[in-house]
Amino acid sequence: MKLLLVSVGMVMVALQGVPVHVVNVKNELAPINRYWDLKTVGLFNEHKVQVAKLKGPFKWHHHEKEDELFFVLKGHLILHFRDGDVHVRDGEFVIVPHLVEHNPEAVEEVEVLLIKLQ
Repeated sequence: MKLLLVSVGMVMVALQGVPVHVVNVKNELAPINRYWDLKTVGLFNEHKVQVAKLKGPFKWHHHEKEDELFFVLKGHLILHFRDGDVHVRDGEFVIVPHLVEHNPEAVEEVEVLLIKLQ
């Protein structure tokens, strides 16, 4: 027996007693009106899946323990590293290893999905 529950931007189906979530990323991004405000939309294997809209520069930083995946859904993200820049466009992703200092920048609005440890 399938159990179908609907909430804002998410469908949950119980298969063999285990909940399976379907998340509509466009719906999750639509109400976001603040840049660099990460919204957690999923959790798995001690990782969190987040979406955000980015515009402008962020700040130089690094993560002590976790790598960070930036998947660009829409736009052009520039990741500045101390020894060069990486450009990530629609449909591309980059993984920034932990301890690597970086500064994300979006000249125009960018929509991203991020995955990192909780």
